[in-house]
Amino acid sequence: MPVPRAYRRICHDGAVAPSVLIVDDHPSFRASARAIAGVLTAALAHVESATLDGMGHLGPITLAAFVAGLFERFLRARA
Repeated sequence: MPVPRAYRRICHDGAVAPSVLIVDDHPSFRASARAIAGVLTAALAHVESATLDGMGHLGPITLAAFVAGLFERFLRARA
């Protein structure tokens, strides 16, 4: 999905810190949310994305070990 012109300037000028984007891969995850995740992944200069089936909105709590491991790998790669 193409990145809107306005986002290119904002997201690639160093103003946005490296980010982790975690997305639910369950079929019920709306197409609009998938599109937004795609735009964010393409727009952010330093983003690591991960998908997990059934994560839901409480993923950092219900799947704490997965999320903690993802953050740990993300931080170690930038240390």
